[in-house]
Formats: sequence, C-alpha cells, structure tokens
Amino acid sequence: MKYTFIIIAGLSFILGQFARVQLGNVGVTFIDITVGVTALVWVVKSIFVEKQKIKITDIEKLLIGFFVSGIIGLALFSSSLSITEIGVAILYLLRLICYLSLFYIVKSLGVGEKVKVLKVMVGSGLAIVGIGFLQYFFYQSLANLRYLGWDEHLYRLFSSFLDPNFAGAFFAIFLLILLELLISSRDRNKRVLLSLFLVLTFIAELLTYSRTGFIMLLVGVGIFLLSFVGKKITVITLLFCIILFFGAANSKIEGLNPFRVVSSEARLNSAKDALIIIEKHPLFGVGYNAYRYAQVKMGFRQELPPFQSHSDAGTDNSYLFVLATSGVVGGVFFLLFLVKVLNKAWIMSTQKVFLGRTFFASLLAVLVGSLFLNVLFYPMILAWLMVEGALIRSKKP
Repeated sequence: MKYTFIIIAGLSFILGQFARVQLGNVGVTFIDITVGVTALVWVVKSIFVEKQKIKITDIEKLLIGFFVSGIIGLALFSSSLSITEIGVAILYLLRLICYLSLFYIVKSLGVGEKVKVLKVMVGSGLAIVGIGFLQYFFYQSLANLRYLGWDEHLYRLFSSFLDPNFAGAFFAIFLLILLELLISSRDRNKRVLLSLFLVLTFIAELLTYSRTGFIMLLVGVGIFLLSFVGKKITVITLLFCIILFFGAANSKIEGLNPFRVVSSEARLNSAKDALIIIEKHPLFGVGYNAYRYAQVKMGFRQELPPFQSHSDAGTDNSYLFVLATSGVVGGVFFLLFLVKVLNKAWIMSTQKVFLGRTFFASLLAVLVGSLFLNVLFYPMILAWLMVEGALIRSKKP
C-alpha cells in the first residue's frame, strides 16, 4: 500500500502544472492534493493511532517562530482583506506546512521504502526531462495559455513546470542526484546509463535558457565536485559548462539571449515593490501569504487584470518575500532556521554519507537561485529538497 502511494506521489510530481485547477486566485495541483492527504494521514496516524510524543527541536522552534510571525502579520493586515482573502492566505500557509512535513514523513519510512522513494524520484526526474524534450520539439510556445496566467516562453524548454526558469532550477538539483549515483555506482552498465541521463539532463538545462537555473547548476556542481576531484578539474568543468551555455544562446531572440534586459528589469521592479511593502509593514509584514492582496491595495497590481499572472502571489526574491510576508521578526527566525539547516547539511556532507554532499550542494544552489527567483517556496522544488534531505544515509538503489 505504501509503495502504491509512493508511485502516486511520483506521478503527481511528473504531472506538475499539467494537473492544475485554478479556483479564483488559488491554484491547486495534483501534487498539492497528494501532499496534503499524505500529511493529514501521517499526522492522524502519528498522534491519534500510534500516540507518538511530539519533540520540538531548536530548528523546529525557529520555523514555528516564522509561522507565528506570518500569522501575526496577517492578523494586523486583515482589516484590509475580505474573509475570502484571509482564507486563501491561510490555505497557502497550510500548504507550506504540508510540504515541509514531507521531510518527517519520508524520514519515518523503513530503509527498503526509502530506496523505493529514491527510485521513484529518479524515475520522475527522468520523465520530466523526457516530457521537456517532447515539449521543446512539438510545443514551443505557451502563447495560447496566456489567458491562464502563463508567459509565452517561446523556443524554450519548460516541461510540465510550464516555466523554463523553475524547470531549469529543478534540472540543476536533479542533475546532482544523477552525479552522486554515477560516482557511487560500481556497475559498468549502470554507469553508462547514468552518464547518458546526466548528459540529457544537462542538455535540457541548456534548452531552458534560464540564467537562474544555470547559476544554480554552476553553484551545485561546483560545490559537489570540489569534494571529489579538487579545484582544478572543478574549474575546468564549470568553464566548459559556461562555454556551452553561451554557445547555445541566441542574442537575436529575447528569451534566448543571456543578456536580455526585459526580464531583468521586471525582477528589479518586483524587488522595488517588495521593498515598499516591507517599508510600510516592517515588523510582521502583511502575512503569509497575503502578498498578492498587498500589491493590489498599494496599486502595484490590478485586482482583475486583463491577463492574470501566477507571479502576482509573490516576488522573485525569496528573502524579500519572507520579509514582506512575515516582517523583520519573521525574517530573523527564518534566517536562523536556514543557518541551522545549512550547518546540519554541511556536517552530513563532511561525513560522506550517501546523498549528504548532494543535499548540501542542492540546498546551497537553491539558496543562491532564490536571490533571482522565488525557488525556495516553489512547491515542487521544496518537495524535492524535503524528500532528498530525509533520504540521507539511505541505501542507494
């Protein structure tokens, strides 16, 4: 039964934004439902059936502090919101908690079940790469879905994410798992197959033409390789990747130009809006996640735009998003939480346990990418990190 559920979770991950229903300002995907049901079942089983004692660590206390700050911010900003808008904001907070709970759910599984989870993760990642190539050759624009809030993304690989930037972010951390499996494998045939998968994933990364995704790849691969091959080979490898990235670019097409300015200006404007919201609500922010409504109240967005945008619910910089929705108080809790998690991940990576280096490199790549794109709070990336972190020390497939 557990293995069947793991398969369903993998399938929901593969479907990504394909299986999405928009209910007003709330977008619900198949993976949201799967994670929500999984979290609910796990909580009921752990507390009411198995009657497990709840132990709260220092890391979890910091996370709770962040949640409470967001709730206080929402309460203070609630006079500007309708009951429906408050309800939507609370749902986003509950979704975040459900995704974070994946770490504890997977960690509680047996060794054999964790091996199956890892196999499903790899299979799901490869399926997303495969879907990406099919999309790239046969469906090269999302212009016909603009009315649903998607950008055009002409001639770019976006797979089931329907966004090349988040697809690029995913390929960057998926490639790291393939690297670890390749290095740790002693089977020649498996190594050949993993090498092929690695090359295909790297090509998929290039075809997203995502600068954020590529920066994440350089950070993740650089940190990962340093512990295996030393500085010289690491630098040569990264330089080779950079040459290929610019070689695949096309300066004549805006979306394929690595020096494009339109998206850069949009991100700068997004950051400016976030800073204004932070300035007006410095202590506790506007609440997690009432950011969309705060933008409307301050005139940064229309309440009923001619074309809705999925980016309206947040800002491109994850750290500004934290400050805007939970204030300086929540930001301090969140920063201390990240420091604690990074410290634990670093310790795991130095112990050379299976997936220890991969998780540390993935986490740093995501934290760097979050400066340019709200990767840290993107559900599929967050789910991947939580599961990967819980699988450290598990046996390789």
